[in-house]
Amino acid sequence: MAKGKLHGGWAEAYELLPRYAEMIKQTNPGSHALITWGASSGDVNPKFRACFFSFAAQVRGFLRGCRPIIGIDGSHLSGFYKGILLTAVGIDGNNEIFVLAYGIVDTESCDSWTYFMRCLRQMFEQEGCNRDDWTFISDRMKGVELAVRETFPRATRRVCCQHLYMNCKNNGFSGSAFHKLFWIAANTTTNPAF
Repeated sequence: MAKGKLHGGWAEAYELLPRYAEMIKQTNPGSHALITWGASSGDVNPKFRACFFSFAAQVRGFLRGCRPIIGIDGSHLSGFYKGILLTAVGIDGNNEIFVLAYGIVDTESCDSWTYFMRCLRQMFEQEGCNRDDWTFISDRMKGVELAVRETFPRATRRVCCQHLYMNCKNNGFSGSAFHKLFWIAANTTTNPAF
């Protein structure tokens, strides 16, 4: 209760999101910050539906220095307000993760992934990049396949090796020999080595 009195509660924090989005746009020109609200009914205030954020420096850095591979993932939020944190990351020249964009949606669905992917596409177009032949890496999340196909029609979709390995393990493929051979195959870079 003391923290709530000093710093405000969750509801007040969500009310500040539009100001946060405007602050991002003002202090980092070219940034993409979008807050989406549900339709208000009667006297009730509009309900938060989704948001998407990407700083201009992140987009420019990705387009100028990263491979055309985008990893996308969703993570369940376990705080007072539930939701899904969606992220898009690239791989830089040092093989390090390069954060590209993030957003929060109410559920992980085809609609929420389409919203996220459309924002990603808009962000690229804002920087003058109209390519749609990216490679997306993800697990087999709900709605991703359709959202990628609809937004980036020429994109390639790949499954994350860690998730593929866990699926194989859950289906009875296990042991040190399988583990060793799977990761040797996953890490090869040429057809003969594979």
